[in-house]
Amino acid sequence: MGEKCILKRDFIFDADNQKAFQKLRDHQFPRMEQGIVYEPLANALDQQQGDTPVSITAEKSGNCYVLTYHDNGPGLTPDNLEALHFIGKSTKRKDLNDYIGRFGMGLTGAFHSGLGIKKVEIRTRVCGVPSRVIYRCNGDAIPTWFREDTRAPCRGMSISFFVPKKRMETVFSTLENLLDKTIVPILYNGKIYHHPPEEMERTDRDIFLVKKGDPQIFYCAHITEDPSTFRSMDPIRIYLRGMPVEEDDMYRIFVTRYGDKMPQNYSGKPYMKHESGIVLSGRAEPTVGRDKVVRNKAFEDIQKAVETLRAEALRDLFKKGLAEDADEEIRRYAQDMAAANLYSLSSQLVSRIKGETLSEEKAYLAPLLDDLLDYPLFPSFGSQQPLAAREIVRAETPGDVFFYAKHQEARDFLTGRHKSPFILREQAYFFSGLWGGHEKHLIDSLLKPLVESRAGAEIILLEDLMWDEARIEDLEKRKVIHMHPMRIRITENPDGDFTDFLDRLRETLNRPWFREAVSRFHPPKRVHIKPIEVLEEPTMGDTVAGVLSSTKNREELAIGLNVTSATLRGLVHHPNGHFAFLPILCHELSHRRRTVVGDGEDVPHGQGFYFDRVRMEERVLAGCARYLLGKEMAGGIDGGDGAAEMLVL
Repeated sequence: MGEKCILKRDFIFDADNQKAFQKLRDHQFPRMEQGIVYEPLANALDQQQGDTPVSITAEKSGNCYVLTYHDNGPGLTPDNLEALHFIGKSTKRKDLNDYIGRFGMGLTGAFHSGLGIKKVEIRTRVCGVPSRVIYRCNGDAIPTWFREDTRAPCRGMSISFFVPKKRMETVFSTLENLLDKTIVPILYNGKIYHHPPEEMERTDRDIFLVKKGDPQIFYCAHITEDPSTFRSMDPIRIYLRGMPVEEDDMYRIFVTRYGDKMPQNYSGKPYMKHESGIVLSGRAEPTVGRDKVVRNKAFEDIQKAVETLRAEALRDLFKKGLAEDADEEIRRYAQDMAAANLYSLSSQLVSRIKGETLSEEKAYLAPLLDDLLDYPLFPSFGSQQPLAAREIVRAETPGDVFFYAKHQEARDFLTGRHKSPFILREQAYFFSGLWGGHEKHLIDSLLKPLVESRAGAEIILLEDLMWDEARIEDLEKRKVIHMHPMRIRITENPDGDFTDFLDRLRETLNRPWFREAVSRFHPPKRVHIKPIEVLEEPTMGDTVAGVLSSTKNREELAIGLNVTSATLRGLVHHPNGHFAFLPILCHELSHRRRTVVGDGEDVPHGQGFYFDRVRMEERVLAGCARYLLGKEMAGGIDGGDGAAEMLVL
């Protein structure tokens, strides 16, 4: 055909190094078929002019398929002709905003040895002359190329790859996968493929945000109905001039460490459980193969922009969760994300509480931090509405001490003894995805660091305090806890039902089995029970009984029974109520060394008290069961006079 060889050179830098060429050729892309798809398409997009889409065709020709890429660009100039064939000769380095290829790899990746390319043909204007450039692929050697003039007019540039039929299945798969993600129009075998980023998959419940400029970001926070569901894929795609240069989980890209997506791995960054995004960048530089983005300043800008949108989406979510018409799923999801971000942003929240200025790189977090501090997340006993962290931290409490409890019983320990406007109620969270399979406590894990960032403040778990007599004593000395005096009066003439109850109780407590059960606890020889009325009760509970006085005589004890107590009246009217009263009596017998009712003196329920009470209850209830079964214990108290009455009414 009169082919004229105008240049025959090995295109590997300026040296003849076949081994180096082979290594770059076969390792430039993770998969060999990507070189024949990504490389020529990237070059075509760089040269395309106007709004006409780049064209791709695939036609069968004998034992091969001819895969052709066509653009309407200016063709090959002397500069880009040289750059096309010599690695490291890119003409696009100076214009970082417009081009994909900046590393000068040319067509190296398209000649992967595994593809078995037979021939490559280019039709375009070379230095203004309509030309045909042909590449001869001789086995594993470096291809050589030839140019010849053509008479047919050329417009733009077409590059055709002659691919063996057996290799086209994987090439088609890679090409179709790329077309499914393309955000610029591409004409393939007569059909235009185009998936604009603003049409990314989302529902009406999701939060969709767009950042303009460079990088341009389309961000979607997915509000799922079940926040405990672990979703392993939070897809994000990064494009450079329309070509995807990175695709991965958002977690792996922006946290750069593997493991479950957990708030603790987002330390110092906002956290959203389910999200996806599309990033369009003109400055991020792809590495060899365009499968990864270089971690340069441009990438840091992308990461910062995504985090800023995430923070904005969280604020929108919190607003939706607090709306009066919010459904339960959104309300619960917003609460979970608030808890997760209190965890991941704990250090920044402490700085915000202290009034410290955030660093310039963290300034975008300021509105989100304020929303988190004002989000009503922490429940308290006796309150229907949860409290916000800022509201709690700024509260005035005696001695700057805050109390919280896991159970109502522990909360009742402070009833009437503390002036705090609230006692917080601990809640446990367990989400396999959200917390990575770990149980977290809302107050202990999230609120405690904020409270204790206030100078001199502390937060105490009541379940621990109940068993710590030394600490109770210390809190009493600091006037953090104290007992309000209770005003009572003795009832001279109780009603008949109450009198009958006392008679049954007297008979029970004077039985030998009861005296034997309490003998090892050195009970008083005489217990005086008196009916009382509570005239002024500062507690929120129901006072059933209490020690009335402590006398110098260690052998006697007076206990008052509150005739107005709803709990006690229920026992009075039950035929076996005197048996149910026994645990209450054991409680008061454990208090016999100190005053409880009608006096300002305080009585701790410390570890020793509870051990005594539990052991006494165990023996008394066991003796009661044997008595009811007709197997009463015999004997008196430590061999004492069994005939003497212990209980005096």
